[in-house]
Amino acid sequence: MYQKMTVSNVTNPQTPLIEAVRLYLASQADHLLQQIAQIDSSDWKISSDAVHKTRTALRRCLSVLTAVRPWIDKEWSRSREKPIKRLLRALGPVRDLDIVLQHTQSAFNPASQEVIDVIDLIRMKRVKACQLFCRMMTRTDTKKQLLQDLSRLNQLETLLSMQPAPISEAGQVRLFTLGDCLPAMLFSSSATVTAYHQVISRSDIRQDQGDEHSMDALYHRLRVSLKDLRNLLLFASPVIPEKSLPFFNQIKSLQNDLGYWHDALIVHQYLGGSFSDKQKEVIHPLQMSTAARLDHLKASFSAHWESMTAEWFLLEISSYLTNVYRESVKTGCACSGCGQPEKNDQA
Repeated sequence: MYQKMTVSNVTNPQTPLIEAVRLYLASQADHLLQQIAQIDSSDWKISSDAVHKTRTALRRCLSVLTAVRPWIDKEWSRSREKPIKRLLRALGPVRDLDIVLQHTQSAFNPASQEVIDVIDLIRMKRVKACQLFCRMMTRTDTKKQLLQDLSRLNQLETLLSMQPAPISEAGQVRLFTLGDCLPAMLFSSSATVTAYHQVISRSDIRQDQGDEHSMDALYHRLRVSLKDLRNLLLFASPVIPEKSLPFFNQIKSLQNDLGYWHDALIVHQYLGGSFSDKQKEVIHPLQMSTAARLDHLKASFSAHWESMTAEWFLLEISSYLTNVYRESVKTGCACSGCGQPEKNDQA
């Protein structure tokens, strides 16, 4: 029997990369199994919370699998990515309606009968979207494949499947540790973020220059790139020294700004959809306040964004890695976390 170990008591820069990845995915798997089971709950609060946490865990797994693909078996990685992507897409409409429902209920409390009718309409659409997801999980092999993949993470055979040929045909040694690959993972991920400086400047944000829908799409893709970088830092959290936390928190703050912006955008776009004239009149105050919130969140984002250049990331990541390896040399292990999902922030 292959002994199950936790992320925090094993992972350090000398940990084999495939073992660090396996441990991290296993820690997310335990969380996923609990949350997926609650998605079809009749209690909306329980169900919506499960949807959000399921998507968060899936996205964290996907970020890590994508980042480590150059150093582990590609076929193993891609076969695990497919069901994750399928579930993320299927849960997207449910999550969007949860966001709209949450904001609408909070904005009108107490609610008039007209508002209650609008909320009931949103709730019915959400129920249908959730039922569609649950039927998809039952009909297809997605759930079966995901459950099989998760259950196998604590088997020795998983490590053997993840490991590429130790020595390539060209004679290249491929016995990678986490410490070997972490710098390349972080610098590569930061490059996908800083590239957006070429198309999103602070003046664009302030003046709303360019096509609105095109800019919204750019902000969304930047948000995803920041999420991937933050997820990699979470993956490495067991080896993050306390002195490196300010860098992590800055990434977290910027990604949260864009996360809250994305939530407000979903609400604003949905409320501008197919409602009767009477319903539009009722929800107009929320639509106006949401538009103002979008402007405020863009301003908050721009205050951070201008300084987060390629040079800034280079210095911050270099300092972060220096702290990681210095602690590892001193203690032999720089554990400071458990890799468990954070609470109460944007996924």
